[in-house]
Amino acid sequence: MFVDLSKLASFILWIAGVVIAKGFWSTFFAVVIPPYAWYLAVESLLQVWGVI
Repeated sequence: MFVDLSKLASFILWIAGVVIAKGFWSTFFAVVIPPYAWYLAVESLLQVWGVI
């Protein structure tokens, strides 16, 4: 019944990436291809933290 922590983290990153996506095609690919959404979320976090 318990959800793996890794599954929960990937789901949260996927939702965050979909929210961050701008424009139709970016949002479409973020919904259809979860790694693209994860990329958007991680890139945004790195920009906030000042790494990029």
